[in-house]
Amino acid sequence: MNVSEHRRTFARELVTVLETNFTEHLGSQPEWWESHVISQLSYGQRGQVRSRGIERLGQLDLHALLRVFDRNWGELSYWCSLGNDVRTLMKGVADQRNDSSHEAAEGTEADPADLYRDIDTLARCSYALNLSEPFQNELAEARTEALAN
Repeated sequence: MNVSEHRRTFARELVTVLETNFTEHLGSQPEWWESHVISQLSYGQRGQVRSRGIERLGQLDLHALLRVFDRNWGELSYWCSLGNDVRTLMKGVADQRNDSSHEAAEGTEADPADLYRDIDTLARCSYALNLSEPFQNELAEARTEALAN
């Protein structure tokens, strides 16, 4: 599995974290969808939500999910007892996503150190957010592989 696939899985896991916390602390989706999701998105992201008929967190891309997480950081950090290091790690995931979205069509070989760092950041976030154990194990294996290369 490559880093892009790990990021897609991370996005699905992040959806679970957000939905669980928003529902547990704010009530059903209609209670938090507008205030904690839609109003936290950028103008362009809100346009995508309208034009594509997006109605659930799982329909958002990683960039939008990371923005929702960041813009709701105060509440999420309190509810989940997260330290500021987690916010820094999540910013690292956002940087990864941004870097990968601007790769040249004629790609160059990825630096093994960058690959390790990307996987390590995902693994640290996954552990801090208590994402699923199978995903954490998958990232631990990928990290060990990347270190060996």
